[in-house]
Amino acid sequence: VAAVLLLLGVRLAQRGSTGWSRGVLLLVAVQIGLGIANVLLHLPVPLAVAHNAVAALLLMTLVSLLVLSRPHRERLVFRR
Repeated sequence: VAAVLLLLGVRLAQRGSTGWSRGVLLLVAVQIGLGIANVLLHLPVPLAVAHNAVAALLLMTLVSLLVLSRPHRERLVFRR
């Protein structure tokens, strides 16, 4: 999964979406670091919570990219 997300970050940078690219790459790097720290430190609760929080941010980022990648006419319209 990390390799695919890293590839996505590189592809975004190649297409000129440097902000999104940096965001994805940063979140993936932090997620990997927290995952390694969790294993080495035997799952301290604050690190486990941080790992889950970064996973949620990464998911929100990927969903946002998915929505933005759709053609305009196919985007969902939310009305009040």
